[in-house]
Amino acid sequence: MASSPRCPLHVADTIVVEARGGAAEVEYALFDPGDIELHATEPGTIREMGYRTTVGTALGRLAGAGVTAALAEEVRQAAVPTVARAYARSTAVRAVVDRFDASELLETRTFDAASAKYVGRWLDLALLADDLGVARAGALLQALRLAATLAELPDDAPVFLETAELTAQRPPGQRTLKRVDLQGVPELPAALRSLKPRSREATEAAPSRLEIVEWARERAGRAPAAKERLGAIEAALSTRQAPARGPLAETALWNLESKLARGDTGGVLEQIDGLEKRRGRTPATIFLRARVALLTGTEEPGSIAERVSVLSTSLGNFPELQLLAAQAWARAGDKRRA
Repeated sequence: MASSPRCPLHVADTIVVEARGGAAEVEYALFDPGDIELHATEPGTIREMGYRTTVGTALGRLAGAGVTAALAEEVRQAAVPTVARAYARSTAVRAVVDRFDASELLETRTFDAASAKYVGRWLDLALLADDLGVARAGALLQALRLAATLAELPDDAPVFLETAELTAQRPPGQRTLKRVDLQGVPELPAALRSLKPRSREATEAAPSRLEIVEWARERAGRAPAAKERLGAIEAALSTRQAPARGPLAETALWNLESKLARGDTGGVLEQIDGLEKRRGRTPATIFLRARVALLTGTEEPGSIAERVSVLSTSLGNFPELQLLAAQAWARAGDKRRA
């Protein structure tokens, strides 16, 4: 059985998006037939390897179809904050999505050729496209993403759509380049402003806070002009939000947990003593005492792990307790139980 072909779009030294299982879609709007690269794969057989152009030329072709970075920014402004937060893929993304620029907000990782859908990195773009009520909205959003991304780069930076894996499964001489219809792009800002997003929870665990922070640091290295804004994203994700419910929802308890999260144990036990004198021992104070013991090394990690693990089995709404148990088992050297 033939493997599923991949068609990545390379811009400068980065893969911007990768089509999987078939040909790319919107990416062909960046190229003309004369941009083709051919290669003799065997005697008498010449196959298409891909299409190559430059950023400046590709931007000109998009602009000719009405697709510009300025329009991408208009779409970003129409989506932030309400729509963007509604379609954020995770709670971590939701916390900072209004700080993304246009190329970031609309970023995609892959194009699934079988379903003809682009998979967003930060937003559920497939769902958003379905809800917008604009024909081929997913493709149009991707075109704007490409315009915003290319606009950040020098005009002479290379752009290459690699098609070798796809053409290797087709008859020699067959070309993949196709005409791309981008009509409807100007309708997107108004469609976003009038959209009433579905009521939904961002239930995905990813992208996580750590993934976003790592991305922000890497992007800051490539885009110095955005360093301050990307630093603000990292700072926002470093501020933990107090839970609305659960054992640590009370402000006094959450403040102690936040202090311990910074590695500061000073005065914490005395404050726990005060809380327990007023209302008795609770799962939250048991957790906080165990957290102090693990941080200060006043008790063997294995003993802490045993005690906390037993308690966590009866408190499913206390994820911090489960995490502490895992940390204690890891500190005790039992990675399997961690």
